[in-house]
Amino acid sequence: MLGIVIAGCGQGPITVEANRPILAPPPTTEPREDWDRAFQRTDGWTGGDVAEAVDLGNQRTLWIWGDSWVGPVRAGKHAAGSRLVNNSLAVHDTMIGGAAPPADAVQFFWGPANEKSEPTAWLRPDVSRVTPRLPKNGTDDPSWYWLVNGIVLPDAQANPRLVLFAWHIARTKGDGVWNFCTAGNALAVVDNSNESVDEWQIAQHDIPHASGNVVRETPPPGQPISWGSALLLVPRATQPEEHLTPWLYIYGTRGGGFNTELVLARVPADRVEDFTQWEFRTVEGWSSRLDDAASRADGLVSEFSVSPVELAGKSRYVMIQSQPLFGKQILARIAETPDARWGDGLPIYQVAGIEADRDYFTYAAKAHPHLSASGKLLISYLINSHNFGKMVNDASIYRPRFVEVDLSALTGK
Repeated sequence: MLGIVIAGCGQGPITVEANRPILAPPPTTEPREDWDRAFQRTDGWTGGDVAEAVDLGNQRTLWIWGDSWVGPVRAGKHAAGSRLVNNSLAVHDTMIGGAAPPADAVQFFWGPANEKSEPTAWLRPDVSRVTPRLPKNGTDDPSWYWLVNGIVLPDAQANPRLVLFAWHIARTKGDGVWNFCTAGNALAVVDNSNESVDEWQIAQHDIPHASGNVVRETPPPGQPISWGSALLLVPRATQPEEHLTPWLYIYGTRGGGFNTELVLARVPADRVEDFTQWEFRTVEGWSSRLDDAASRADGLVSEFSVSPVELAGKSRYVMIQSQPLFGKQILARIAETPDARWGDGLPIYQVAGIEADRDYFTYAAKAHPHLSASGKLLISYLINSHNFGKMVNDASIYRPRFVEVDLSALTGK
């Protein structure tokens, strides 16, 4: 359920659709059923959202999942013995030319079985290192992570390491599936990501720059911010004698519901966990003050991607997102620079399949450039249900589906 979380605590889901006009998407966006089949399974991992792909290097791809089904699928349903864990991973060899891996070549990872022999999340909060900022209506239930993004960065000695962004989630009082809220952000740093996932050594860090209902110690309380929706390495302008690591641009969202804004931070890529080095994009430049962060776009959702592309021979950046407020389309925005003020999104795909049930909706659209064929952009999205029982009884949803857009179709966007 990651893609539809509202960042502040105590807010329920919004079930209206976007009120912007539905425009006809271009005919150059096509389904990629071979990629759909790569994640169709009937045992072990059988579904999950987020679906963020990370280039691990050495021709390996890591997939990050939020809430994930583990257990059998029988007769098209999640059968007895299935459990939802809060996050999981998958790894496969990166294929050539945008090809999808065979389903049996994708290896999945989740946490060890608990005392009831049930599967658990791959990553759980280390309470000695991270603390949820509990709201007034919070409970004493254990908090959890939704993994949202990751990237391989150099350390101070230029060695590669994997940095994962997680949203710290806490339970709120009441009944139902919507009683949770974002209670902080965290980093999980893996220094030995070249090794097998089973051997990874993970260090967790609280991100202090997540603001919200209960985060600020002094007024004003600020609007809630969640960091890590998109990540991008950007070269730093240097003199010939300088050898500086690139910037890591960290995209986040502020607010929620009808007014979700894009905010942007940057930090030297080898100092990402030194939170004193973070800077925030203002209207005119950069500031070390979180309060100075300016909106870089409106109409955002909690999950999206920002990718460098070449359009008509020019370097550009494309943002891919689902239409806000449970709309039916996938949208693209184009900018000349990664820290631009982004314009409105224009539709590139009308999602098929949500018409099967009035409770179905689509979310979590994002691009995966390192898995894309030349001149194309591979995009994943999710279909889910507002009704948990329907999600249980239809194992064809709540796993990624894929389309491919021809970049030439974005030239005029």
